[in-house]
Amino acid sequence: MKEWLIKLISSHLTTVVLLPCFLLAGVIFYDISVSLKKMSDATQVEANALLVHKVLNLVHETQKERGS
Repeated sequence: MKEWLIKLISSHLTTVVLLPCFLLAGVIFYDISVSLKKMSDATQVEANALLVHKVLNLVHETQKERGS
């Protein structure tokens, strides 16, 4: 029984060792892709916030010129 178990494990040892490594690599690449998407969205939000600030300043200056 013990020898049979050792033969079974040794014949599949490469698979047993490499399968978790490949699964971990898949999880890491998935997390990286999600993080890159979030970073892209954050960059777009920052650009929009700067644009809103500039438009607000322009509206404020225009209202000051009109005397409002």
